[in-house]
Amino acid sequence: MMMDMQATATWLGEHALVVSGGALVLAWLLTAGLWQVGAGEGPRARRQAVYWGAAGGAAALFATLAFLVSRDSSVTAFDDTLAATLRVALPVAVLQTASVVTHLGDRQLLTVIAAGVAVVLLWRRRWWWAVAWVAATAGGGVINRVLKLTFERVRPEFVHTLSDASGWSFPSGHASAAMAIYGMGAYFVLRLVVPERRLAVLLIAATIVVVVGITRIMLQVHYASDVLAGWAITSVWLALCIAGLEAIERRATAARAN
Repeated sequence: MMMDMQATATWLGEHALVVSGGALVLAWLLTAGLWQVGAGEGPRARRQAVYWGAAGGAAALFATLAFLVSRDSSVTAFDDTLAATLRVALPVAVLQTASVVTHLGDRQLLTVIAAGVAVVLLWRRRWWWAVAWVAATAGGGVINRVLKLTFERVRPEFVHTLSDASGWSFPSGHASAAMAIYGMGAYFVLRLVVPERRLAVLLIAATIVVVVGITRIMLQVHYASDVLAGWAITSVWLALCIAGLEAIERRATAARAN
């Protein structure tokens, strides 16, 4: 089993560009599929089932990865083999491109975006939206920090100088932060645009989040499981923040009606 995983990791690393393109297409299909199945304009009960089903799946994925990463498992062997293969398989031009694109998930940039959006929401008197935004973004950062200190996973070795990374590896901070900022931002935009544009908004957000995560793996500053875990745990946190915001809004609407 472990040898099969390592052989798979080697093949994936040798075909990284094709695999990355396939991962992005898969993300598009998954996003569009969830939207069409029920997360879009369908009945509320169906939307809730899809919503919490996806959140539950993300929670299960994170729990599984956390368990396996904390042990000498086939997943850690897969991670090591993939990172080692990427070190020798990726051309310098690909690494240079990845080192530029990865800045879309940088803490400095996302902090500026987070602060800017918070100011706009407060200026427009969207009080509860501002609370939810701060909870999703700042809270997601706290969760990531706590998890890094809990697992204390050492980053993979990278020999290039195109990207600087320090601190613990699991889960990926770039993947988590990108999911929090672009994911929550997409939710707010969905609330504001006409229905015909909502799927496009989701696909754009999914593209940015996935590409940021892929660049972290390509640059070998994170293991693949770090990125998956960052996406998964932050998805769960966003689901809780959005559910809390919508519950408050429903109560406010009901109170005004009475």
